[in-house]
Amino acid sequence: MIADRVAEITIAANKANALSIEAVLVLAEHIERLGRSTEIGAIVLRNEGNSFCAGADIKEIGGDPSLIGASNRAWLRLARACHHCELPVVAAVDGHCIGGGIVLAASCDVIFLSETSSFSLPQIKKGGWGAGTFLMRLLGPLRIRAVMFTGRTLSAAEIAAGGQIEAVLPRADLRDAAFALAREIAEFPVEAIRVGKASLNGIELMDLESSYRLEHAATTELFVTRAAADLRK
Repeated sequence: MIADRVAEITIAANKANALSIEAVLVLAEHIERLGRSTEIGAIVLRNEGNSFCAGADIKEIGGDPSLIGASNRAWLRLARACHHCELPVVAAVDGHCIGGGIVLAASCDVIFLSETSSFSLPQIKKGGWGAGTFLMRLLGPLRIRAVMFTGRTLSAAEIAAGGQIEAVLPRADLRDAAFALAREIAEFPVEAIRVGKASLNGIELMDLESSYRLEHAATTELFVTRAAADLRK
């Protein structure tokens, strides 16, 4: 659905929103396509039910190493699709966010949480591991260690304490808040949004001088656009 230059994507695969390999790839393709659209300026990603996303469909994978590899590649493509999407992706996380669900949420640009949402990486309980790269985007590198070594569940408040969450809200207010921010973003010139997001992605892990040089290039590129000239009048 598209309204007010904002596209809405709703995850509604099953009760837990555990995603098959095909579903992950379809979602990635959809986000990639929307990112190239000239009709919108932002994307809202949300869920139906009590689970934002429970990650991979473990029943589909079973113990097949080839399917584990295919699943990992699919989730990496989805993470890239969100992180490198040309337009900002605003996540409205309601309910459980498990395993690959954290990969998906942490790959977005802005994250809103419902008060009842929770995050967990329970792989250690099954002798597995994964998604620490993405949990580290929400919490510090030391903070995540006890979480991952024990597979414990974190509340919305505990995740928000990491300083990376836009807001924790009552469930009834979650969708409206995500859309309000997305509409605000979409009001600005789309070329500025695209260049700005690419710039932020580029400087995220750079040293100070390299970050400044990359941002300066974006500033110079946008200064000469017609939209910027009109807004300066």
